[in-house]
Amino acid sequence: MRNCLYSISALCLQVLLLPLPVLFAQSADPESILEEFRNSFNWIDTAAMHIEFSTLGGASPDKAEVYDFDCYIDGDHNFRTTGTRQRVNPHTGKLSIQPNGGVVDEQYQTFLSTEDSGNLYLLHTAISRDDGRMDDLRVWEVGDEGIPLEQSLAVISGYAIGFSRQALYDLLTPDAVTIREEINEGVRSCVLEAITDQGSIEIWLSPDQNYVLQKCILTKEAGKDFDARGSEIYGGVDFFSGETIKRNIIEITVSEIQSVDGRFVPRHMKYLYREDLADDSIYEHYHNLVISEVDLSPDFEALGAFNFVVPAGTSAYFRKKDGTVLSGFTWEDGKLVVDMDADDLDDNIRTTIAQLKTEEGSKEPESAAGTVLQLRDSKEQEAFLRKPSTVLVWAAGVLLLFASTAVVAVVCLKRKTRKNTTSGDES
Repeated sequence: MRNCLYSISALCLQVLLLPLPVLFAQSADPESILEEFRNSFNWIDTAAMHIEFSTLGGASPDKAEVYDFDCYIDGDHNFRTTGTRQRVNPHTGKLSIQPNGGVVDEQYQTFLSTEDSGNLYLLHTAISRDDGRMDDLRVWEVGDEGIPLEQSLAVISGYAIGFSRQALYDLLTPDAVTIREEINEGVRSCVLEAITDQGSIEIWLSPDQNYVLQKCILTKEAGKDFDARGSEIYGGVDFFSGETIKRNIIEITVSEIQSVDGRFVPRHMKYLYREDLADDSIYEHYHNLVISEVDLSPDFEALGAFNFVVPAGTSAYFRKKDGTVLSGFTWEDGKLVVDMDADDLDDNIRTTIAQLKTEEGSKEPESAAGTVLQLRDSKEQEAFLRKPSTVLVWAAGVLLLFASTAVVAVVCLKRKTRKNTTSGDES
């Protein structure tokens, strides 16, 4: 009997001494963890927030593209942003002088409503010049398949657009993911790993904070993995250097998480995109995102969140979902007026444009840089059980078209020639 008690005691002691990762791996339920990971993004379904977002190329340390804006999301109904875009010196904070002697400094607002915009996405920009203000309006027809998300909204919505058009939580399946636990400096992490058709995935989640994202590393090998659309094998040449791409690596890091109304919001995120090239050089660019204010139960009416006001007479361009660009439009009384012959526009587009309605008014949109959200006390809400707003997915996609020109102008090739480094070490 005594020997039996000794054996049981020894066995209990061995179990107690098992490493935490082993115990965690044995008790982890992949399906439940993936569902918690998906739900961790539901805070963005209804929100008002102020975002500061910048992008920088490694070889251009004196030029950064900076967006400072308010963002309003009302479930699957309305989406609007309003703010400023500037090209600045990140060290001084001053506007960078462009080759033509000018600067990039403009106000903008975007709008998409499944109720009022007729499934159209609107982008209004305004630039103050010495000879007066210049307004521009661009309108996109939202396609059924959507387009890539703009980085600042993609990251907080669970997307890494350089890796896949699908959200990270949709790329993982319970039967194809391995799970382990890590503890770094006292912080627990649930680590998910998987090999998918679009590349390898490694994700760190916080089990103590409803499995919110802490970090992820995504690797796509040229000639082996599918591209972000999932339709072709990834590969090709680098846009700037013409060198063959070997792989790309995306690393997203969340450095600050805050509890808001019982949900965990990533307040500071960093995004690194890197391409390893055939000549052993590296191309990199960086994104930095800070959510400085957030309200998860906002009074949209008091905030004037979805008031989209454009000066009368502003010329507009229309982009169809097949990429065709049409001109000959004018904004009048909160509507898009067609100034072209009927033969130049098909009936479906005319019907869509006729459905467009926005708030009328004379007040010009204010710059988000000078606007502080009037946040009110929020009551804790039950966790949503559906994906982040589809209107956000559609709207943020078109923002990429607006931002892409700026990104190409700022992002430059960062040359880290390992061969030269090796030669220098040897000498």
